[in-house]
Amino acid sequence: MSGLQSQTIRQRLLESKACDLASLLDIARVLDSAQKSVETYLVPMRADTTVASTGAEARRELDNASALEEPCAALAMKKTRCFFCGLSKHERTLCPARDAVCRRCSKKGHFAKVCRSAPAVQSSACPPDQPGSAACLAVSHAKRIVARSPTAPTSCANFPSSLSKAVISVSLNGREVSCLIDSGSSESFVHPRVVKALGLNTCRSRMPVRMASASSTVTALGRTTATLLVKGRIYENVRLVVLPNLCVDVILGQDFQGLHESLTLTYGGDLPPLTICALAVLKVSPPRLFAHLSADCPPIATRSRRFSREDMAFIQSEVQRLLNEGVIEHRQLPFTEN
Repeated sequence: MSGLQSQTIRQRLLESKACDLASLLDIARVLDSAQKSVETYLVPMRADTTVASTGAEARRELDNASALEEPCAALAMKKTRCFFCGLSKHERTLCPARDAVCRRCSKKGHFAKVCRSAPAVQSSACPPDQPGSAACLAVSHAKRIVARSPTAPTSCANFPSSLSKAVISVSLNGREVSCLIDSGSSESFVHPRVVKALGLNTCRSRMPVRMASASSTVTALGRTTATLLVKGRIYENVRLVVLPNLCVDVILGQDFQGLHESLTLTYGGDLPPLTICALAVLKVSPPRLFAHLSADCPPIATRSRRFSREDMAFIQSEVQRLLNEGVIEHRQLPFTEN
């Protein structure tokens, strides 16, 4: 060991526990080879080696960037919201907007706040018009100005004072408007000025509406839906037909009135109330007795049951008690004896 030039190899050999010459030579060769390998790494790299290392470093940076993007993508997935209701991501069967009707495009399955459709005025899918839809309406003429009743609610359209007892004040999307309860109108209507003032979305509809006179017909301007507050009760998604020249802001017809069991209008007359039932009379033929029996089925004679003295005494005492308490009463049938 004294002849070794490398101080590092000499120190490692002195630290080794091997005592034979062969083991020391093997250790010396391994240490010398390792030292030469280290020296080759310290030599300046050539141009092609530099390019390769640069590519490796760039690849490593891309891997690190992708590794950083994966948590961000996972975080973004956690923050995704439902396409139909706007809430946190959930299954379609549990979505609250599954059966809802959009107030913007009138389509079923999503809320208006997440609707991506164009305004319903420009393009919308509306149900086909029903030709010949009849409605008996009170339409105001543009050249006729009628004084309003001072007790009637404020309205943007003039209406005759004779209708004041059938005109009430309702809330349409949070705004107070005048409403006519018309039992002769088949559908409910709204004035175009109310639609414009409230910014309601409408869908196109050229439905002809017939007046009380068969020769008078008015074409509707469209359809819309709104929320009504009538006498403290909220009605959502009420369908209204936009009709010009109405005498009031809103007309509630039979489609709205049919939601209730009955509708009472108080006029203050002297005669007793007049009730008109719009339901059809149910015509049912009376059932036949023993219709399920065949013609050759004879009756069976059964003798009267005989009770013991104790049972008869108990029955008589119970019957007398029920008679005294007024639960039952004594009645003589015509076909019985005494």
